[in-house]
Amino acid sequence: MIHLCALAVITGRGRNVVPPSVSSLAVDEEDFLQRHVDRLRGEASKPQSPRGRFREGSTLLQDFKVALTGDSTEFVEVAAQLVDSLANAMRVATNALDCVVALVTDGSETGPEHVSLLKLDAEIEAAQLQQVQDGVRLRVFRDLLPRPGQLQKGLSWPDPRVPQSTIVVKDRNSGTALYFQNAFGVDASPSALDTERALVNALADELPPSDAAEALDLVG
Repeated sequence: MIHLCALAVITGRGRNVVPPSVSSLAVDEEDFLQRHVDRLRGEASKPQSPRGRFREGSTLLQDFKVALTGDSTEFVEVAAQLVDSLANAMRVATNALDCVVALVTDGSETGPEHVSLLKLDAEIEAAQLQQVQDGVRLRVFRDLLPRPGQLQKGLSWPDPRVPQSTIVVKDRNSGTALYFQNAFGVDASPSALDTERALVNALADELPPSDAAEALDLVG
């Protein structure tokens, strides 16, 4: 169940921003966002999912706490700060795509339990964006909905894996574009495939060919 949602739009690699506002969601819109939040938080249950942590000096944890427990005014203030941080990071990125940014709190009927930040590439999400006087309205057509697994970037807190991981991080391009993680001061552990690739490359670079072949067999 979604309790609060703020939507914003960033285009032109961070140069153009439609600021966030609390959005009233239709049933199909809430379903669209909830499925993406559920899929994002489901990353924490995967054994090979990256572990996340807040960097020293990051203010994101405090921002998320305020978003989760504050009123709607405080929620929008946090959303505005996060959108500005992302837009600033996108200005120096070479492959940052136009996106809808959604800050969402969800939980049970008794109250919000999680806060999540979603970066939704607008074309991939097959969404029609309408800017109205009180903010952005996201109209989603069910027959055009992508699978929630197409989410490229997202953050969610709290992480059920504490203390091994303190924030759920999904960043499919983390190996080549760290602007999303840099924007919020978080780190994600490399995937098992990336770790294996780095180890193989290190062995090949540091060992003679004959020894490298034996070492690679042992790694396998």
